[in-house]
Parts: sequence; C-alpha cells; structure tokens
Amino acid sequence: TFPLPASAKHHAWITQTRDALASAPLTGLLAVRDRFDRPTALAVGRIWQRLHLNATLAGVALQPLNQPMEAVDRDRSRGVDRGWERRVAGLTGVSGWSPTFSFRAGVSGHVAGPSPRRKLADVVTG
Repeated sequence: TFPLPASAKHHAWITQTRDALASAPLTGLLAVRDRFDRPTALAVGRIWQRLHLNATLAGVALQPLNQPMEAVDRDRSRGVDRGWERRVAGLTGVSGWSPTFSFRAGVSGHVAGPSPRRKLADVVTG
C-alpha cells in the first residue's frame, strides 16, 4: 500500500476524533500554573495514573487526548508561534491555569482485555 498524503491523514484524524468524541459524554482537563515545570509535570502524570486506575475500577473508560498540548510543545521546541499556546490556555476559562493533559471519558460498549505484563524477574535485577 502507498502512504497517505499528509492532508488525508489530517482529515482522517479530525473525522475519527470528532466521531469518537461523540460517544464519550465527558471531556476532562488537568490544568496547572506552569505546564513546563518538570516536578509539576511528573505530579500530573501520577494524578492521571490514579484517575485512570480508579475510573477503570468504576467501569469508566478514559482515553488521553493530548494533541493540542503536544502542538504547544512542538511549537515551543521549534521556536514558532502558531497560536496553540493561547488556544490551549483558553480551554480552562480561568486566567493563569493552562491544561497540561486532556482526556475523554465514558462507558465503553465492550470490556478491554488485560494489558500484557512481563514477569517481575524479567525486569528486576539483583
């Protein structure tokens, strides 16, 4: 098969995201004062893990939707301003708080299988 042109990939992503979001009644944001502060970023990662695990135990499916925040990071690393930082900061509606993680939530129509795991002996060395 031939690779899709970038324009087709972009359109497919927009369509799939729009259609998938229609099935999830909730979109959530984890927001911080400084999204580029490393200790804060690590803390948000731990919060997301706890939130995701507890939601799973409650039968709620969560899926990260971090493309907008990744666009901010990409612009910053390239030294360009395509407006993503302003758009993302505006998502909270509260001055001084910027989303660093977003997700959708809903009740899945099927049960996901367990994640593959390695044996403890395969990852721990003595």
